[in-house]
Amino acid sequence: MVTVIRLLAISLIALGLSAHAPALAQSAITDEAVAPSGVVLGCAASTAREMGYKVVVDSTHGQVTADKNLPLSHLGPDPTEYTRKNELAITTKHSASGGTTLTIIPKSIAVTNTRRGYTDVAQPSTPDVIADADTLIARCRSLAPNTSLPQ
Repeated sequence: MVTVIRLLAISLIALGLSAHAPALAQSAITDEAVAPSGVVLGCAASTAREMGYKVVVDSTHGQVTADKNLPLSHLGPDPTEYTRKNELAITTKHSASGGTTLTIIPKSIAVTNTRRGYTDVAQPSTPDVIADADTLIARCRSLAPNTSLPQ
């Protein structure tokens, strides 16, 4: 019995897990906007740029990925940790009411550098990235739909 517990503990440590690790489930923030998805997607991308994020837009799928490297003071105790970043995964979809559903998943990621190369390790979302997601939702939810062009 003791051998089995030791093997389980060793395998958890090898995987980078522990029994006391916080839950890393990233909760999505979802809201409804009145404007069409292209307008909401543009708002999300420009707002993320204003907040200091590097932005990659995939307008075909209605997605924006924004990431911001954090200062060295945010590094954790792991000696292999190279950098830490906040990431916003933004998705827009047409809703049944004619508007757009805006979904944002705030993430915090530690990038480690070992002999195997760089690896992204999920961390609990920081209050900063959650506040950035809330700010982005607040700015883009109340956009007026563009009625001057035919839909």
